[in-house]
This record gives sequence, C-alpha cells and structure tokens, in this order.
Amino acid sequence: MHQVHDWFLAHYEVLKDFAGPVVSLLGIVAASVAAICGFKSFDRWKREQLEERRIDVALEGLAIARESKYVFARIRNPNGFEGEWRSMQLRDGESESDRGRRGSSYATLVRLQTDQDFFDRVSRFLPKAVALFGDAVEGLFERLEFAESLVRDAAVQLTYQLPVQPEKPSKEDFDHRMQLRSYLWAGFGGESDGVEIELQTFRSETEVFLRKIIKRESE
Repeated sequence: MHQVHDWFLAHYEVLKDFAGPVVSLLGIVAASVAAICGFKSFDRWKREQLEERRIDVALEGLAIARESKYVFARIRNPNGFEGEWRSMQLRDGESESDRGRRGSSYATLVRLQTDQDFFDRVSRFLPKAVALFGDAVEGLFERLEFAESLVRDAAVQLTYQLPVQPEKPSKEDFDHRMQLRSYLWAGFGGESDGVEIELQTFRSETEVFLRKIIKRESE
C-alpha cells in the first residue's frame, strides 16, 4: 500500500499534466451527448407540434363543412320577409307588387351579407389548409365557393339585371328564370338542385379527406 502511495507521489507532476486534458475531453464528450439528445428531443417536439397543428386545422375544416349546411339553409330559405327588403330602393315607376317580387331575391343578398363572416373564415382557412394538406383540399372547397357563387349570381340577376316582367316573354326566358330560382331557393329545383348537389358533394368528400388526416396523425 505504501508502495502505491509512494508511486503516486513520485509521478504526481506527470499525472497532473494528463488530468486536465482528460477532464476536458470527458466534458466535451458529455456536452456532445447532451447536444445530440437535445436535437433529437427538439425534432420530436417539432414533429409533435406539426401533428397537433394538422389535427387542429383538419378539425376546423370539418366544422366549416358541417356549418355550411346550416348557413346555406338560412340563405336559401324560400320564405322571405318584407323586413328583409325594406331598405331596397324603389325604382322609378315601379309598383309595390313588382318591388315585392324583386324583394324576395334581394332578401337572399341580405342573408349572404349577414353570413359574410362564415365566408371570410373559409377564405382565412384555405391558405392554412393548402399549406398543410396540399392542393387537394383547395379542390374540395372550390365546390363550396361555386355553390355560393351560383346563389349570389342568381340573386343579383333577379334583383337588378332582369326586368320583373320580361319585355318579350319566351320559353327561353322562362326557363332561365326558373333555373335562377332553383339556385336561389332550396327545394325549388327538386332532385336537380344544383346548389345542394355541390354542397352535399363538398361535405361528404371533405369529411372523408380530413378524417383520414386526423386518424393518421393520431396514430
């Protein structure tokens, strides 16, 4: 035992010179291991954050798809109320009866304005969804936008562009007005309701697409 002690004392200066570098090397190795573990943890955290973000946006899209059913039910309600077109100006020489006929389509424009927040949310949602899910989701929401444009264009034509009484009645004019009214009011077109067909396809395809994403990200 004394021999070991004497050996360490004899070689102390040499061992001291090696101790510093060895401790430094061990420190570097420990720091490197900690950094690698830290990077892996950070990458895992980033993946988890992205997965959560994708789920949140997918849920938002499902909520919009479901809400569209109720929004368009209000907008396309065939029952109009005089209060909805009270602010519509009377045209020169227009009878109250003709104004009332225009008012029923004007009411749809009022409802579209009332629900403008919904369409604004769709506009804000799409860039996020496309960034996360690709162009496929944009194609799905084009059906919703197309349905809205059909309703809006029909309301504008019947309210402002077409005369209440056609100047030259014809089957072509009659069919055109009937087509516009089928876009304007739910159920007016029967089974060939073009707006409702677009909306149903939008809702069903969007639900399938987004639920697959939620299921995949949750696994």
